Amino acid sequence: MAGSLKIDLLDVGLRKYGDCVLVEFGNVLVLIDGAHTGDDQGTQGHDSIPAQLEKVLGHKAPFHVDLLMVSHAHEDHIGCLPALVTAKKLTAGSALVADPRLGWGRAQGQTPPDAVADERVRRAVAGLHEMPIRDIRDGRTVEEFLSDAASLEDNYKAMLKTLADGGTNVVSYVGPKDAKVKALVQKFSSIGMTILGPSQEQLLRCADKIRQGMSDAVDAAEKLLGTDAAIDAGEIYRRLASGESDAVDGERLGNMVNLQSIAAQFEFAGRKVLFAGDMQLAKPGTDEPKITAGVADLRTAIEKEAPYDFVKLSHHGSDNSVDEDLLKKLKTTKRYGICAGEQSTKHPNAQVLKMLASHQPALQWVRTDRNRRSTVTLTKTGATMEVETGVLNDAHPNSGDSMPSPAGPPTPAALAPVLKPRVQAAVGETGAAGFVEVVAKIPNERTRVQITIEIDPGGGGSPVRSILPGGQTSDAPLKIGSGRALPRLLAVTSRDALARNIGREEAGHVVDSLNGAGFSVLPDIPEGASVMDAASAVHRRLTGERGIEGVVIVGGFDVVPALKLDALPPELRRQVAGNDDPDDFVVWSDEIYASTDGDTIADLPVSRVPDARSARFLFAALEASGRLRGSGRCGVRNVRREFADPIFRELPGDSAIFTSQPSTHDQQDPVLVLGGDLVYLMLHGDDRDGSRFWGEDTDGGREAVGMNNLPEASGGVVFTGCCWGALTADPPASRASGGETMAPRAPESSIALGFLGRGAVGFVGCTGAHYSPTQEPFDYYGGPMHSAFWKHSLAGEAPAKALHAAKREYAARIPHGHAGAISRAIEMKILRQYTCLGLGF
Repeated sequence: MAGSLKIDLLDVGLRKYGDCVLVEFGNVLVLIDGAHTGDDQGTQGHDSIPAQLEKVLGHKAPFHVDLLMVSHAHEDHIGCLPALVTAKKLTAGSALVADPRLGWGRAQGQTPPDAVADERVRRAVAGLHEMPIRDIRDGRTVEEFLSDAASLEDNYKAMLKTLADGGTNVVSYVGPKDAKVKALVQKFSSIGMTILGPSQEQLLRCADKIRQGMSDAVDAAEKLLGTDAAIDAGEIYRRLASGESDAVDGERLGNMVNLQSIAAQFEFAGRKVLFAGDMQLAKPGTDEPKITAGVADLRTAIEKEAPYDFVKLSHHGSDNSVDEDLLKKLKTTKRYGICAGEQSTKHPNAQVLKMLASHQPALQWVRTDRNRRSTVTLTKTGATMEVETGVLNDAHPNSGDSMPSPAGPPTPAALAPVLKPRVQAAVGETGAAGFVEVVAKIPNERTRVQITIEIDPGGGGSPVRSILPGGQTSDAPLKIGSGRALPRLLAVTSRDALARNIGREEAGHVVDSLNGAGFSVLPDIPEGASVMDAASAVHRRLTGERGIEGVVIVGGFDVVPALKLDALPPELRRQVAGNDDPDDFVVWSDEIYASTDGDTIADLPVSRVPDARSARFLFAALEASGRLRGSGRCGVRNVRREFADPIFRELPGDSAIFTSQPSTHDQQDPVLVLGGDLVYLMLHGDDRDGSRFWGEDTDGGREAVGMNNLPEASGGVVFTGCCWGALTADPPASRASGGETMAPRAPESSIALGFLGRGAVGFVGCTGAHYSPTQEPFDYYGGPMHSAFWKHSLAGEAPAKALHAAKREYAARIPHGHAGAISRAIEMKILRQYTCLGLGF
């Protein structure tokens, strides 16, 4: 439409990062950036850039745009443009492009620092010019990445020559005051084109930093060649990108390229929009005064022009591109877009997504890593945001094994701050004896709610009875562990808090039964005690009593509080500031209660038996027998988690592991039942819903397994790599505030609790987001922890002991072949967040 402004954020395919945006200002077409090298061909599940342009523009190639913009000299922005231009599939009337001399640090006319004889060094340094891609072990993937990086500069220069030879007015961006830039801006005054920055001085300073960074990388690479003449380009790159050499900071080198991004705004049909490439507006990543001052000036210019009708968040929604202060500067801007490929893990940043969600319903956004091609249409009277797949406002991070798509049916406004149902219950007065009135207030939106009501009136009632066979009553002790031989254990609880949850007589019955079973019992943790006070009481008992071999916490987080633990030591925390972990590496941990020296690291095995505010559930979990039923192994994994296969094969039994893509639990005949003695689950999880785990790309986002897949009875061990799989209360640690009352989950709304209530002796899993290895030989991140646990479990160790031994083994080998700060942080988190639920001894 001639009077409308239409923005298509194109699907940039599988590979991480990437930008490609087509903007239609009425009849004027502007194409900004070109995705990745190879995106002119497309990949499985993703249309090529030409195919998308054909759909948007309504005709086949060749495509002609009035203005082609290349924001900066990174591969995931130049991308497939050289291929399209060379193949004559794309032409342009004008082009405003990143200056190649500035982008590769050649502005001073010196001999390029990477002009060395050894091709391996050139290729490795070209890779460092991009934002470093760490933790890639697959040689073919590294080789393809380095090949694209090494050829990018020449291909880009050739593209610019081809455009110029074909009649395009090619203008290299050297600052907003350059005469050619100003003339081009004037040419496109009809669409309100304005270049906000960066300044020429900022460009030149960044170019100098790029040159110096490449020179340092060449020196470091040649030193590596001096110690190992046979080393290949991939290994040189891996060592330099991992931070092995203090002289090389690949991320800072990439930052300097980002900081050359053209920031352009357009105003058309009464609507104003902003595009700023990968400009790091929140954290420049350098302390160079001229550069930081330039970024500050750019933020001021953006604030002066705000609000906007649409802003493409720069740098794929990274934490160094946007922060709370920038959102304030954008004033009442309501609509945002994030460009990234499907395999992006670091961007969009988890904390940025959480920040956006905190501003709902005022803000809306699309993101191509989840939504693929996304269209924003702005007219004088209205605005629409449409996505090819998924939902608007998806705030789920891509880190680790967190759920790949929103839980439940798609909703038009997902992930506003969670509104919890309010339930009030009161025993009926006169005329309503024996009845309970329940009033529930449910949020006025599409909501999946489970309400569990268990009435155990106190005083004068019938004796409490166990739900297990045998007919024992509260007159007889619970059969803790069904009478199996247990080591000398310390049971820790708060009798008063437990009484509040399950009834006073029932709480007393639990404490008496533990005493009768030979436990050393510490029942008098004060109700509402802090975790440090509770831990101090336990520590005094452990140091004052000999022979304790393990600790069992009886009750949920609202009975005996868990520790909100920062999994990272201070120095590592500083190195990963602004990380993309959905928990910010903060998790719930019980290890402080099993420390004999007063720190937060367990010296003894520890497990927790939650009460779920149900006496029946707690009795069942405490009486779990641990007797195997001879049903062997059972497992389910995501199709992309191949590392689980060899681990599963070590478990006794004949059954194959079930793989979820696109198959789901309700497509099996007979219905999949997780009834093995040894159950292994490697699926996606969600911090908001413990009743389901997800596979990959299932129809309608259906779960791979849910509560209906649990067996009627279970006597075995369950181990999971599912995010938040062992979270039995809300909220996750990273979102818990001081003094907040934890909300225990019900047995019917948690797979972990469901297994325990059916007699599983132990459920081992994570209290935060998990990370899986994706490259062979799969010996990093969660892989070694999984292997070590099952090894010790198969050697006859109970779940709590097997986990304790696995953690010691895992800790001794950190880092598992990945020396980068983020990799060490991930492995520290895996170490600290794994927990054992149930009477795991």
